[in-house]
Amino acid sequence: MRKETVVRIPETLVAAVQALTYTVENTAERFAAEMEGTRNAVRISGCEARAIVDGAGVGLRVTTSPGRLAGWSVRETSGAAPAIVRFLDGPGGDGVAEIALPAGQGSTLWLLPGGVSLTYGLSVQVVQGAVSGAVYVAGGG
Repeated sequence: MRKETVVRIPETLVAAVQALTYTVENTAERFAAEMEGTRNAVRISGCEARAIVDGAGVGLRVTTSPGRLAGWSVRETSGAAPAIVRFLDGPGGDGVAEIALPAGQGSTLWLLPGGVSLTYGLSVQVVQGAVSGAVYVAGGG
């Protein structure tokens, strides 16, 4: 016959284990909340650059959530024809900016601290020509 052993755990130890469990759960929740503003576990402060490499008529969905257009740095890459780039609030949404680039030229504009508010995210459409560069977005992604 097997003899049962009763072990009494002091209340202070029980309280310490419960507190530790709460701390671990709370830390996991805080960590998850903190990761929302990161990219590859690196905190994003300011704005984030997104690449633009498109030909005429091609649309690019840059972000899918509310935020701000913080600026751009774009150049026409063919050197033979001008380009037109349009920035939209969401796919097919309202135009928030449009730039015309002469052949072989570029445009860089910084819009912070204010920026342009985006309700549905940012889409970029190359209306004409070939371009390369980046668009800068803040607060969303």
